[in-house]
Amino acid sequence: TPDATQGEIYPAGRDVSTFRVDDDLLQESELKATITVENAAEGILRIAPSGQIVLANRAAVSILGYDSEEDLICQGPEIDTAMFVDPNDRHLIIERLARSPETSLQCRLYRKNGSVIWAAMKLRVIPEANGAISCMEKYLSAL
Repeated sequence: TPDATQGEIYPAGRDVSTFRVDDDLLQESELKATITVENAAEGILRIAPSGQIVLANRAAVSILGYDSEEDLICQGPEIDTAMFVDPNDRHLIIERLARSPETSLQCRLYRKNGSVIWAAMKLRVIPEANGAISCMEKYLSAL
């Protein structure tokens, strides 16, 4: 604070080094998380509220019969509805997630080539701070 009568300034400081996040540690943690998701045995999909897949790991790509993550993502937001053989399964998921942030079910899914597989699906909603849905995560295992 300045003291105009004396022509002096009185500074105050505080050591905040304990509050700083080590950038190297943060990058290492992010890399480990990415590797874990990529190499998970079960398929992992992250889906925006619009239905657009924004993340798909290798297992999800393989289970659904696509060539790559990009191939699956570029299918557009309709893929989240179109992958279900029985459209009521998706409606059931939406209803359940409206009551609880997590649910699961077994259902039939279309693969890219049109063949049908049975899959066990676990789902959870990722909320934003204001409570709105940020995205949904689907965990898939072929039966």
